[in-house]
Amino acid sequence: MIADDLYCDAVRITGGDPRRLALAARHAADADLEIWFSPFPCELSAEELPALLRRLR
Repeated sequence: MIADDLYCDAVRITGGDPRRLALAARHAADADLEIWFSPFPCELSAEELPALLRRLR
């Protein structure tokens, strides 16, 4: 719907659950959308955040 009905070419994906972020990103990629990650892992420290981002690949 974002790509077809709204004619967008990018989507920002927010949240704190890596599995849900990755699933949303896969759907966005399937629709040929550019993906902007905006994770909100409030429980993670700055040192733990890079590991989360690596898991999203």
